[in-house]
Amino acid sequence: MEIRESTGTSNRKEAQEILNARVAEVREEMLYGKQGSWTMEQGCARYLEERRDDQIEDAMNHTKIIVKYLGKVEMKYIHISHPRVEKLIRDRLNEGKKINTVNHTLKVIRKILNDASRAWRDEDGLPWLGAPPLIKLLTEDDRRKPATTPDASKGYALSRQEETELFRHLPDRLAKALRFSLHTGVRESTVVNLRWEWEVVIPELGISVFDVPARYMGKKVKGGKNGEDHRIVLNSVALQAVEESRGEHPEFVFTRIVGGKIVKYGEVEKLYQAEWRKAVKAAGLRDCRGSNAHFRIHDLKHTFGSRLRAMGVDFEDRQDLLGHKNGSVTTLYSGAETLNLLDSAEKVVEWYSVKPKLSISAASHTRPSVGQNSQAVLVRTSASR
Repeated sequence: MEIRESTGTSNRKEAQEILNARVAEVREEMLYGKQGSWTMEQGCARYLEERRDDQIEDAMNHTKIIVKYLGKVEMKYIHISHPRVEKLIRDRLNEGKKINTVNHTLKVIRKILNDASRAWRDEDGLPWLGAPPLIKLLTEDDRRKPATTPDASKGYALSRQEETELFRHLPDRLAKALRFSLHTGVRESTVVNLRWEWEVVIPELGISVFDVPARYMGKKVKGGKNGEDHRIVLNSVALQAVEESRGEHPEFVFTRIVGGKIVKYGEVEKLYQAEWRKAVKAAGLRDCRGSNAHFRIHDLKHTFGSRLRAMGVDFEDRQDLLGHKNGSVTTLYSGAETLNLLDSAEKVVEWYSVKPKLSISAASHTRPSVGQNSQAVLVRTSASR
């Protein structure tokens, strides 16, 4: 299937965001037909209609909580790492509720999403929802310490809407570097020091990766050593950021313009510039981690990890992708392991539509398909002239 249309904008960043949105829509329609915009509030109402008389009181207690936190959110956007779902869990535990009580509410959310996908139909016979996301229940390890405000020491994971708003206010060059960070999970110091000499082509896989020496990973570990060697695999978004930078500078991948010249980012300021601080404020992300605790560049790494977890990537692969394993890249990664990590990293792109197992290719950019059974959609978008 091929779609040709104008994005209605001459701004490349805005055009890319529109492309991402259209790709998500095409995925939805190909797999499940055109879906409505059913909210959790509507889902709760339908859920209550189907309860027996002896179930109503208990169902009312849980749906009241769900509507309070998620009422206006469309069901197709709900997942276990959604900020409002996480806030529901955090608040209930902080109120002293037992794990089983919170899990009961999560079970109701799961039941609503499952019924919306498998049982409920609109007037055209289409399901309210495509494939429902996995809503995992809590264990004792998930219990959080009571707190009256968000814990400023914790990471913050961006929602889709927050990400769009944040990047909408960033200048193109800075946005490109930060988007790379968001889709690879590497630290700020790694992004600003990323060198072309570290790029390694893997012919048998038809891809390239970046093998970053330990001293540039920007993380202190016990024993006085500076971090670990790390292989950065590039999902389609990260690869696009790299390709857009290719040829701009002979040494560094991500650069800025100072006095009309293309130069590397500063060692002190790095990506934390006035433009970043303005964008965080404009996106409403100041105080997101508590009073005077704004959204940090490091939270892009946390967002990457949260989305991997939400898409079912296992702990070992998450550790690899986030650079938490010790050793040399020559001993850690075989071709098969690299391909597995690439497949896992691509799930962060799939997260935007919460529909795994479907590969998307844009006309301006192609790469080998990882999954043998994946379907491909070619979407072409052009900026208005």
